[in-house]
Parts: sequence; C-alpha cells; structure tokens
Amino acid sequence: MFYRTLEVTIKDEKKVALRSVRPEEAEKVLNCLKKFSGQTRFLTRTPEEITMTVDDERKYLENRLDEKGAVQIGAYLDDQLVGLGSIWGVGGTSRNAHRCEVGISLDEEYWNLGIGSRMMESLIDVAQRVGYEQMELHVLSDNEQAIHLYEKYGFEKCGTVPNAYKDSDGMQHDEDTMIKNLTVKFEPWEKATMDLEEWIEEQGIQLRY
Repeated sequence: MFYRTLEVTIKDEKKVALRSVRPEEAEKVLNCLKKFSGQTRFLTRTPEEITMTVDDERKYLENRLDEKGAVQIGAYLDDQLVGLGSIWGVGGTSRNAHRCEVGISLDEEYWNLGIGSRMMESLIDVAQRVGYEQMELHVLSDNEQAIHLYEKYGFEKCGTVPNAYKDSDGMQHDEDTMIKNLTVKFEPWEKATMDLEEWIEEQGIQLRY
C-alpha cells in the first residue's frame, strides 16, 4: 500500500519524513540494507548475504505498493534515507489474515534520536487502520535496546527459540517472539495525515478501531 508523506518530530525538534519507499530508490535501499546489517549483529543477514539485484528490489518495492495489507516506509532526514520499516501479513489464509509482522532497521549513526519510535508508532497506526488485530515480531534475546522499544509500545514476549542464530565466531543467540494486541485503540504521537485516511477509504479498506 502507498503511504503518503508524514513529517514527524524527533529529538532537538528535528523533522523526519516518513513515506513509502519508491521503486526508483531500489539501489539506495540495497545500499542501506548492506550498511545497516554491517553495523550490528542483531539483524538476520550479513552484508554478503544481501544478494538481491537492483531489479529484484525494484520489483519488490512495486509489489509492496500494490499490496493492501503491506507497506514499506523509509525515514528521511534531510532527504537522506536513514531507516526502513515495514508491515506485512503473516500468511495468505482467512484464518490468519488478522495477523501481521513488523520490522524496523535504522542507521547506527541515527540511533537514540527517536526515529525508531516514530516509525513504530506510524506502522502500528497503519496496521490498525488496515484492520489487523495482532502484530508480531522476532528479536534476538540479547538485543536489549530493541526489546525496550517494543515493550514501550505494548509488545509482550510469548516464546523463545534457543540458539536460533550463530555468529561466525560460534557465539549463539536465542530469539524471542513478541506480540501486540491491536484491538485496543493506539494513539500515536503524531497521527497519519488526512491524505492517508482518504486514500484508505478510497481503496475500500475497512477501518477498525
């Protein structure tokens, strides 16, 4: 789905624009994914494992714009792409259509400015407007900073996979699954624009509050 630009406030009253990532930005997105994954061991892939071509990424972004139940947004500070976030449906059956997953990654240089919080708020807001009832994510158990963010927005741990990931040096990491109930109305710090609300209604997407 398409996410029109939402300008949000972070620390020091700086402004960050959140909007759908455009297909023509595919190369920029791949560069960011490689950069982000090289900054932390908490992402699932190493830079070398990000092997999509620019054409592959462009098609992926085009598909995301066409999916009513999925959105891919970027965080832009001074027109520079510094973060990526998305929601997508867990599966393709009527019995799990109420569930979605969320993922966020952010350039290490811009950690602790509130960008991750604003992205999470926006994605939760959109997920509720689309009609999802449960949001889920997976996080390494020792990623304390990320877990703190998720708990702040009402995510609760519901299970752990031991030794889910292993580093090249042999160090292993457990992985937690966390869920958030979306049937309780969430009030984001800064709400999505009226343009987005109008677009959702134009698409005939049922809103649940």
